[in-house]
Amino acid sequence: QQLHSPYQLLISQIIPGNVLADVLCGVFQICQTNNIPISNTTAISQLLLLLNRQQVTSPKIQEPILQSLGLEVPLIKTIGESSSSSLLELPHSCSNGTDEELLLPPAVEAPHLWLCDGDILCLLDPTHIANVAAFQWSWRHRRPVLVADVNKHIDSNLWTPQAFKRDFGEELADLIDCRTGLIMPQVPCKAFWNGFEDIQARLKDPIHNAARLLKLKDWPTGEDFCDKLPDRFSDLMDALPLPEYTRRDGKYNLVASLPDFFVKPDLGPKMYNAYGTTTLPHCGTTNLHLDVSDAVNVMMYATFSETCEESERDLLRVVRKECCNHTLQRIISKGTKIGALWHIYSPLDTGKIRTFLTKILEEQGMTSLYPGSDPIHDQLIYMDSVLRERLWEEEGVRGWAIAQCIGDSIFIPAGAPHQVQNYCSCIKVAEDFVSPEHIDECLKLTEEFRQLSDRHANHEDKLQIKNILYHSVKDIVGTLKLK
Repeated sequence: QQLHSPYQLLISQIIPGNVLADVLCGVFQICQTNNIPISNTTAISQLLLLLNRQQVTSPKIQEPILQSLGLEVPLIKTIGESSSSSLLELPHSCSNGTDEELLLPPAVEAPHLWLCDGDILCLLDPTHIANVAAFQWSWRHRRPVLVADVNKHIDSNLWTPQAFKRDFGEELADLIDCRTGLIMPQVPCKAFWNGFEDIQARLKDPIHNAARLLKLKDWPTGEDFCDKLPDRFSDLMDALPLPEYTRRDGKYNLVASLPDFFVKPDLGPKMYNAYGTTTLPHCGTTNLHLDVSDAVNVMMYATFSETCEESERDLLRVVRKECCNHTLQRIISKGTKIGALWHIYSPLDTGKIRTFLTKILEEQGMTSLYPGSDPIHDQLIYMDSVLRERLWEEEGVRGWAIAQCIGDSIFIPAGAPHQVQNYCSCIKVAEDFVSPEHIDECLKLTEEFRQLSDRHANHEDKLQIKNILYHSVKDIVGTLKLK
């Protein structure tokens, strides 16, 4: 045994099981006392129901508050008992929802388009003052949002493959072959950047006698982006749209509520750099998965490594088949490259997708996943057009196909299954955050991840979601008491 050094200890906090619900109820009591109106009572009920399902809380505290709001008192008596309340079900168009509010979005003052047959908001000016109000309507309904032209506000010289090769080419990193899944440990980064735009310079796969389709994932690993790439970090933070959500100190980013003496969760930024191709439609750059927090993914740079015109024509044919007419018109009018194609699904459809993927794995001979595994969290499958059509026919689930061009930032809600296929070689940066609209989903997924095996990468609660929720509500209570 070794003595602990006080200077090397990390401060942690264990929150009793009923504190979250009790503090939340304290907020509503203060609101009632001071005649502060509560606009979103459905969200209140959802959160209380969710907390009730995950820990034993005091129904006597919650009952008068819910009754005063005109809400049904949740009759949940034991940990993990299911609820029949319809308040936990939020319909949306991909799941054949009929909520009129969802079908009739409010007037949007910011420059915008509606993509995917009117489901997906595309904001055209990343700095417009009305962006937040427009964003929040879609975000409350757990829909992805696209914000275009972020590249107009960055120093493009910082984000080229040549710049990264110059600055970090000698560093070692793990590379992943997207075609085979092979992990190549501790390879000099210059081996990746050499082949970024030049197919002939790529590392070769001797088995398939072909150039490897490489990905440099989650880079830099183990270091804060802010410390390792300070100039690029500042450039990114200045350019990120909706800074109220995406900045570390954003007023709608609940992670900002954690005290400074906490070791805060690593929410990025992280880079996702990968080669692209138009000739392997069954090979995804990122397999289907979901994240426990919200995220924004920005395409900083993209280039065709396959220079023939036929490749570009093939790509337009894919977009015409997969995406809506407004997406195609946007791409043609901008004259820009399509870097990647995303397929994003509603969090409400996760159960059906999991059932479908389990069936597919069984068809492929994987009859029994090891205990604590999950076909979504394990990122085992990229759903090509054949599987996506089967998902629609067999489970009634259809997602949103979103084409990401240079300068496009895609906001992905927590818990939304998604997958990506690069058509160009792309440099992308992602930043995670925790928004008030999806705190319930983060809490639910944290509990879900705990059921994974101990060796699973997502088993640990890296988000510290209960600490985040506790300190966010504590700050609200303190502010209301001062008023």
